[in-house]
Amino acid sequence: MVKKRIRSVCVPGCDHLRIFEADQPYHSTTQKNYFAEESGFIYESISARLVILHCMSNGTYTTGKMFKVLYEVIDKVVKIQGTVTSPSDSVISGNITSPNFPQGYALNGETFTYMIQNLDPYGHIRLTFDDWDLAEESEIQVYDDLSGNSRTSVLHRGERPILVSNTNTLVLVFNVGEGTYASSSNIGFKATYYLVAGSTWADKPLTNCSSTYLMQSGGIIKFSGVSSRIHQFYDCVWTIKRYIANNPDGVIVRIDKIILGDGWLHSAINVLDINNGLTSIDPLIGRYVSTNITVGTTLHTSGKGLYIRLRGAFYSSDVINLVYTAVDNVTNEGCPNPKDYICHNLWCIDKDLMCDGVDHCGDKSDEVCSMPDLWNLGWSGSLEGMAAELTTLPPCHGHRCTDDKRCISPSQVCDGVFDCEDMTDEARCRYDYYSGSSSVRLSMKILSIPLMFLCVFRTLL
Repeated sequence: MVKKRIRSVCVPGCDHLRIFEADQPYHSTTQKNYFAEESGFIYESISARLVILHCMSNGTYTTGKMFKVLYEVIDKVVKIQGTVTSPSDSVISGNITSPNFPQGYALNGETFTYMIQNLDPYGHIRLTFDDWDLAEESEIQVYDDLSGNSRTSVLHRGERPILVSNTNTLVLVFNVGEGTYASSSNIGFKATYYLVAGSTWADKPLTNCSSTYLMQSGGIIKFSGVSSRIHQFYDCVWTIKRYIANNPDGVIVRIDKIILGDGWLHSAINVLDINNGLTSIDPLIGRYVSTNITVGTTLHTSGKGLYIRLRGAFYSSDVINLVYTAVDNVTNEGCPNPKDYICHNLWCIDKDLMCDGVDHCGDKSDEVCSMPDLWNLGWSGSLEGMAAELTTLPPCHGHRCTDDKRCISPSQVCDGVFDCEDMTDEARCRYDYYSGSSSVRLSMKILSIPLMFLCVFRTLL
């Protein structure tokens, strides 16, 4: 394990104690100054390595400078007990979290223990991990009693676990492990426990549909049920996480496809939640059920990413596709990255997302070249040839006209004026036309004006 140099700054000119943890990321979240008037306060550390720094001013006192600190070494054990007291209280629940969740934990070789006990000797415990992001060096050992001799499983990063105890006791021992870096970039875990009367879990969900996606450029999340005859319960968590080498202005996620099958239509528990962040405790920005979920719904975040959770009972007829895209804002100079593609709605996306069969822009402008309508025109031109020709031109930070390859400013796109001879600067734009007290909204869906002319000429011939 790499030991980082401890650095802490005192408040100049003041006599005080500065207490902080030696390991990051605990140091940043737990450091605190204690002055004379704060006598009697209690500081409880997360880990076993604590630093007490005596910061002194230049002044002297006849009685001298002194302090007294009482300390106690305690086990890193969380103990939880409870019972179902009546038939109406069929479930009692609560949460446990990894140390310092969700700011991450230190890879300092320590262990943390969680003991959950149902006081009903015939009761059981269910455990659902709402958040699951462990480092490769970490593991959780699971035991079915307090003796430590009945280990049932060892959990590692990867598939998100879901547990039900064999007895009335469940013990988790979290070994954080030791790594090359003293601090883990992983968030850790948060789990919800349920104290229940019986061991049967009829609606125990599948969680193997969960996954993490890097906000590298873009992609698509696809889900459908397995069986067409009986429903299956699912609890899918998808996190879209910022990529360390890519720092876009934000990410957009759009409901690209939704088929309301038997599960969506008949199960009242089906729900899609989207949180603005990487964890289940981040702010909820969208909740969708069968009555309000629609294709085209789009959410945007400029934060660390998105936490998406789909729960409920689904058949194979239930389908949902979510498209996510890392985006930058267009400036007067164009895209921050000159190689990016400017959507007609003025989002900048990775050029590699063009023509991949997925509408990443949201207005389909990045997929004009892959639309089947083009091939129905009988056009024998080569898109690869066109791409090769465009790569020989100087970079365009706005929109390039198709006919004369002229580059125009982003502000001239969709402004109601045809600045290009081929009128491609106004393709796929939406305008409002007013006549007296009435108005008519027309949506122009121009794939490519020259190709439309080709179609007309071919018909005339």
